[in-house]
Amino acid sequence: PAPSLDSRWSEWQHEGLRLERFCSLYAHSCVSRQAIQEPKWRNWQTRYIQGVVPVREWRFESSLRHHLRKKVPTKCQNTRSLPCKMKAKTSVHLWTVHRDFLWYNLPLLHSVFWSYRFGNLAGIAAPMPLVTMSKLLADARKGKYAVCYGEAWNLESFQAVVEAAEEEHSPIIAGFNGGFLMHAGRKRAEDLAYYAGIGSALASSRVPAALLFNESASLAQMEEALGFGFNAVMVENEGLAPGEYLHLVRQVVASAHRRGASVEAQVGHLANPSANQRAELTTAQAARAFVEETGIDALGVAVGNVHILTQGNSPLDFAALAEIADAASVPLVLHGGTGIPLEDAARAVQLGVAKVNYGTGLKQVYLAALREKLDRYREPASPHPFVGRGGEEDILVAGREAVKLKCRMLIRAWGSAGKAQMPGGA
Repeated sequence: PAPSLDSRWSEWQHEGLRLERFCSLYAHSCVSRQAIQEPKWRNWQTRYIQGVVPVREWRFESSLRHHLRKKVPTKCQNTRSLPCKMKAKTSVHLWTVHRDFLWYNLPLLHSVFWSYRFGNLAGIAAPMPLVTMSKLLADARKGKYAVCYGEAWNLESFQAVVEAAEEEHSPIIAGFNGGFLMHAGRKRAEDLAYYAGIGSALASSRVPAALLFNESASLAQMEEALGFGFNAVMVENEGLAPGEYLHLVRQVVASAHRRGASVEAQVGHLANPSANQRAELTTAQAARAFVEETGIDALGVAVGNVHILTQGNSPLDFAALAEIADAASVPLVLHGGTGIPLEDAARAVQLGVAKVNYGTGLKQVYLAALREKLDRYREPASPHPFVGRGGEEDILVAGREAVKLKCRMLIRAWGSAGKAQMPGGA
């Protein structure tokens, strides 16, 4: 007969078995609008013990303990409190999951945890925790490619971006636009928790990925995004005086770096035909000074790229880009990717571009796919084949597949296809 859980507790405790990642994912599904500390991986091992799935030990933030005790069937296996110094420093307690809960959720355990153990042996890529944008861009500079940021606006577009990266075995940056989410023209204020909930699925991606909160000029909004688990933010400079923007970026950098998150900012302004805005090109001197004064991790530049260019393209000023790359010590970012000729991609990468943003072009192909499918719907036909069933006529599937196809093409153009680094550095 299998030994009791209590009789094996001491042995398991000393073996240091951990399942912190599962704790984080499950807690996200149970507790909305709660900031959960990103777990730090520790060395761990696992084994079956006489047919019993071993109990895992993990740490919860103290702010979640009361709620999780009601949500998860747990019992405290360790009756001794943590040392006072450790408790004061980490504000955590040790809990373990009851065996019944483990068996009841075995499929979820398998997908989240056991794949780490056996995925590589079976030739299947295991889910990966979020990677900092700084790490993704450093790897891109070293490998001479650029990581695409695919901006999402709903579930289907987010799925499309991530699935495209997985199918191309490419690192990816996915996220949402903070400026759009608090745009003055919105009929109602958006609840960031819903977007963060979609974004939390990125932790189960099989490629290195970062979750970016893009183009926000609100410190409060960026603080909220960081609390919800976004591990990168981009500070928008539109409508801000230089001194005001510098102060805002410094505040964001201090807050984000405390959480282990990355910060992108911008020097100069892109032209925007849809708003009749003219460009203010980035200079090498301004770029160097701004990076040194703020400590940002990535710099967006204006070198001929254009925001929201819906037709045609705009060539890059490679001479200006080369000067900025020599002056700035951080990876360079090109916004307005939709209007950049793809034949310029390789040269831009050689000159220090490590990230390129796409949004307008993704929405264009999404709308075209929806329009085509909607033309086939006529009342009083059933709406279900067109929304929700996921079949050939489903407009949401059509939009997702169109965005995914576009993203795959962009990933290949910027050279990141096949550059995903699996766990273990392979």
